[in-house]
Amino acid sequence: FSVDTSTSGIIMKEAQHRIIYKPDWSLAIARHFVEVITKGKTAVPSLELYEQLMNAGDQALVDFRLTSMVNYMDPCSKNNNFLRLVEPRFYCFRFNASVTSTQWLALLDRDILLYRQETNYVVQLYKDRALDKDKAQSRRNLDMRRSEFLVHADRPIEAILEIQKCLAGQEVQDSTLDPSAETFSIYFETTDPIPQDHHELIDRLAGGEAYIRTCADAAEYQTEGYTVRASLDVLARSIRPVIESSVTHCSFRVDNPSPDTLGRFINACQQAEVHPSTLGMDSSINRYFCRKSMGDIKMVLNYMADYGTKASVAGDFQLFELSSEDQPF
Repeated sequence: FSVDTSTSGIIMKEAQHRIIYKPDWSLAIARHFVEVITKGKTAVPSLELYEQLMNAGDQALVDFRLTSMVNYMDPCSKNNNFLRLVEPRFYCFRFNASVTSTQWLALLDRDILLYRQETNYVVQLYKDRALDKDKAQSRRNLDMRRSEFLVHADRPIEAILEIQKCLAGQEVQDSTLDPSAETFSIYFETTDPIPQDHHELIDRLAGGEAYIRTCADAAEYQTEGYTVRASLDVLARSIRPVIESSVTHCSFRVDNPSPDTLGRFINACQQAEVHPSTLGMDSSINRYFCRKSMGDIKMVLNYMADYGTKASVAGDFQLFELSSEDQPF
């Protein structure tokens, strides 16, 4: 191809001397078009140019595709809602995770955009071909990197549940989860051991069904660790006698939450004083958790135990995909 700009509009001259006249193409679009055709891909610096380039591909009956924002190699499906979802009004929350390119593409097909504030959008000429050895290795390396995404979707809670299922390898969201599978637990470490009568109190409050375990791993740090699994009300009562100054670590966990529970958990975390508006997700076991001060954990439990609190999420928050044992925040 060659480009002639001597007259109004753009004239594309093919090697076989067939001339294509495109009066609505700018010089920038013509050059990006030629680069995709000749080199296989191009990077455009703005959404406006990206949309114009995709329209140019449609006009020329050439299959242009946006590439995954994980590795800028894998093409998106032809029909997706990227241009709708990329609008700022669809921003829901921040998400820190290792997401593979395949997962990124699958989420976009589910109308969930994991957006990165990059300066360029990479467009490629779609060809159904296998990657060579070097590109395949690069793809694997990029899939292992941790990234900060801005999640754009129609509704934040539904987006979180879809992301969890996608990262866990579940293709279709199951809307018939057994509510009895929802469980709550708390883990804390103290420099002073909890007396036996406190153990007995917790078990009595839970009707003999409280799960209490002493964590031996904490012994090397000269602390004692406890896990209690019970209802929200029992958890709130069980930690009241604990001296806050003796607590060195405290985290609250929710397994298999309903959308209502997850929404109230996020809202409670937004009110914390220590690391506000942050929580973790362990997608492999469908667990959501937060590590806060003992005072903040008490507030979270009281907030969630009050079923009159709102479940709709309005404020900003940050979700980390982590093992529930790795809690750096």
